[in-house]
Amino acid sequence: MHLIALATMAVAAAGIISFSAQEHRALSAHDKLTSLGWLSGHWKGEDYETFYTSPEGGIILSLSKGFSDGKVTFTEYEKIHVKGNDILLTPHLEGQKPVSFTLTDYDPAVKRASFRNKKHDFPREITFDLATADNLVITLSGVEGGKEQSMQINLQRAR
Repeated sequence: MHLIALATMAVAAAGIISFSAQEHRALSAHDKLTSLGWLSGHWKGEDYETFYTSPEGGIILSLSKGFSDGKVTFTEYEKIHVKGNDILLTPHLEGQKPVSFTLTDYDPAVKRASFRNKKHDFPREITFDLATADNLVITLSGVEGGKEQSMQINLQRAR
């Protein structure tokens, strides 16, 4: 039975079938992580570039950099992993202590995942939205300077 579940998840991660929100809630955290395979790839924006690995082995890793005027302004390493029954996104920004965000909303049918940490200021929520097969939108939102703020990073699949 476990092999059938794994085969179904592999097919779903490839985008051949999708799960309803109700079916997805019944999945284990590991299977949910596997279904986030749509993040995999090399993504580029106007001033941002990132690489997401496959979820193979139970973890998704990313390496990102932001730049301005041809110079790198920041680097970041992220890991998306299972801890207990939760899926955590843990960014490691250069020079900052890592803070984890928990997957709270996920719609595998539209490939949209939101990670939250209510105790953090900015970002408090990080949302990944696969708008099209070649367009990933990352939205950061939270409180900065006492005001609600939001920032979008619009990325295209690099070829």
